[in-house]
Amino acid sequence: ACKMAGLVQVVQEPISTADPSERDRQLNDTLMQLMTEENLLPTEEEEKLRMRALGKLNEIVRDFIRRTLDKKGFTDLPADDTAYRLRTFGSYRLDVHLPGADMDTVVIVIKHIDRKDMFEDLYPHFESRSDVKDLIKVEEARVPVIKFTMDDFEFDLAMARLPIVSIPEDFDITDDRHLRGVDTQSVTSLNGVRVTDTIMT
Repeated sequence: ACKMAGLVQVVQEPISTADPSERDRQLNDTLMQLMTEENLLPTEEEEKLRMRALGKLNEIVRDFIRRTLDKKGFTDLPADDTAYRLRTFGSYRLDVHLPGADMDTVVIVIKHIDRKDMFEDLYPHFESRSDVKDLIKVEEARVPVIKFTMDDFEFDLAMARLPIVSIPEDFDITDDRHLRGVDTQSVTSLNGVRVTDTIMT
C-alpha cells in the first residue's frame, strides 16, 4: 500500500491473468443471448440518443465555463479541454448498463472554477431550460452533485477542481500526482472516473 494526499491506495494482484477458456466463451455467449432475449441490453437507437444527450450536456458545461471565466476576468482563457473535461464513469462508461440507466458524470475543472459556481450559475441555468426535469441539487454531501433528467436520460453531475491553470493534453486522471493539493470532495468526485479508467486499461 502507498500513501498519497492523506489517502491509502491498496493494489492487489488479479485473481487470474489467463485468457478466457472455450468454456468461458460459451458461457458468455449464452449469457449475452439471454440478456438479448429478455431486453436487458440497450438498443443502438438508445445509445445514439445517449451520445446526443451527452453532447448537449457538454455544450451546456462549456457555456458555463465560458460565463464563469468571463465573470472572473479571465477572458483570455479558452473554454475548451484545457479548462475542463466532462467525463463519464460507472456502468455506462464500462458498457454494462441496463436500458434506461442513469449516467454518472463529473466535470473536471481548473482552479479558476469552483463548486460554488456550479450551484450558483449552472444550477439556475438548468432551472431555466424546458428540456431539463426532476432537477435536484445536493450540496452538502460527500460527493456534491446536481441530479436531473434531460432528453429522458437521468444524470448525476459532480465537479472536481484541480489546482492548475490548464489541463494538459496528455492528462491522465489515474496518475496520483494529480491529487496533490486537491480538496477532499474533488478527490471523492474523481474516484469513480479513476476506478473506471483503471479497470479499462
